[in-house]
Amino acid sequence: MTGMEILGSAAYLAMAVLVALIVFVLVRGPMRRLLSANSRLTECRAFFIRALLVILLLVALGLVAGETVTLPEDSAPMEYVWQAAGELDAVFGWAGGILGGYVLILTILAVGLGRCRD
Repeated sequence: MTGMEILGSAAYLAMAVLVALIVFVLVRGPMRRLLSANSRLTECRAFFIRALLVILLLVALGLVAGETVTLPEDSAPMEYVWQAAGELDAVFGWAGGILGGYVLILTILAVGLGRCRD
């Protein structure tokens, strides 16, 4: 691997992890409020929040692993970054699918358990 391929792969890794963290930060607050609304799930709140973070990061890292950003030898460094950014569609797709499944599971839990009256 050349230095430029390493730069492109590092940019791809950084962007994939950044996408996973941005999705997590945007979802964390509303998810915490949803889990707080049901007093039966308060003990599980930290687990569900951390599980989402771990899943998003593992998917982002899994998509990046084994991928190599390759371009012709005379390409400029920024072209490697743009090539890596072009590969992010898989990260966005998987993050959206996981987030949709996660919301479905939490909705089923919230509706199934109902609001517990203390």
